[in-house]
Amino acid sequence: MIKSVINPMTGKEITYPRVVALGLSPEHVELIKKSCMLKQNELRLTENYIDVIAEYANLYVVNTTCLSQDELQTLLDLWVEVGGGQDIVLLGAVDLPSGLARRVKVFSPDDFLQSAKYCLLDVEKSKQKQEAHSRQYILFLKTLIMIRNRPGISTKQISGELEVSARTVQRYINSLRVAGEYIEFDRQKMGWVLGAEGKSLLLGEI
Repeated sequence: MIKSVINPMTGKEITYPRVVALGLSPEHVELIKKSCMLKQNELRLTENYIDVIAEYANLYVVNTTCLSQDELQTLLDLWVEVGGGQDIVLLGAVDLPSGLARRVKVFSPDDFLQSAKYCLLDVEKSKQKQEAHSRQYILFLKTLIMIRNRPGISTKQISGELEVSARTVQRYINSLRVAGEYIEFDRQKMGWVLGAEGKSLLLGEI
């Protein structure tokens, strides 16, 4: 599954590559493809560190020997600042800041060829669990966006479009209420609407 997020204005999913790789040899690239079972559009290859900053992915694999010291420090500082969420593999001799010691795996380019298969399989198992949680979050957010964009939408309509049960939709709505959204059932429209003039708290509209 390609990484996806929801555009809060349209409710549509935006997809991102699963892996962004910088400065890798053809052998490294083939190893990643096979270990992570990647499709063509799930791997983004680059030679520019700016692409590593700009592209969101599940996994970053960076050959640090292709970077200047300033470029490497920029990436390390960024990853410390943004916190967890992605796995990072660095190739080369790197002194990691304390904030990255648990998140980042470091290999020499040669060692990566020997042991990366097992490292990447562990990453895949972790990502499968994270993607299951992400999918639930996407459905949760889609429920909110559908109610905001289509006042009066029924539980049955939401259930059908999200392909979940009516009970699950009700659970999403209850969770949204607990989170601070003013969602009510409009008896005239026979469906759900957002109070506060149709604006969402979680989407930063009020």
